[in-house]
Amino acid sequence: PVREGMPDHHCEDVADFSGLVAEALGLDAETVVRCRVAGWLHDIGKIAIPAEILAKPMSLTADEWRVMRTHAALGADIVARIPALADAEPVVRHHHERFDGTGYPAGLAGTHIPIEARIVAAADTFSAIVSNAPFRRAQNLATAIEELRRSGGSQLDPEVTEALCRVLESDTPDRRTRQHGRRPAGT
Repeated sequence: PVREGMPDHHCEDVADFSGLVAEALGLDAETVVRCRVAGWLHDIGKIAIPAEILAKPMSLTADEWRVMRTHAALGADIVARIPALADAEPVVRHHHERFDGTGYPAGLAGTHIPIEARIVAAADTFSAIVSNAPFRRAQNLATAIEELRRSGGSQLDPEVTEALCRVLESDTPDRRTRQHGRRPAGT
């Protein structure tokens, strides 16, 4: 992993699934690339988060959550300083916004959240569900799809969520994960 406490292949998986979802939504090639790049970079701000918070095997305290929630803005600030990556800045900044407006850092809702950030958020959520974490065991693909569908309209954009579920229900994720020498839990 990039840092202790972060799942192996997480950013790669988020990038891959973000691109697949953007394609499934029929977005233009430039937007697909922006989704892939932002998927790779979405958690870059975690470089500034203490390892003991990232690897904590139980729920975070309120103070620890305040620190953890800074990673999106910190990452966006890092990406904004690199001209070739500047298009990914709003995606990195807003990938933890929630469709219902209860996310962070700005509390954006619905289509006020950039489409690329809504896509990365869904891919990030899927990757988290099917990956082992210090506080949660990986879930199988069927459970992940159920959780994603339940999140549509509240945490996640329902249109993006359905596109991701269609991608996951195809054979593409299985083929891609075999290519990388791994498979989602329970598949």
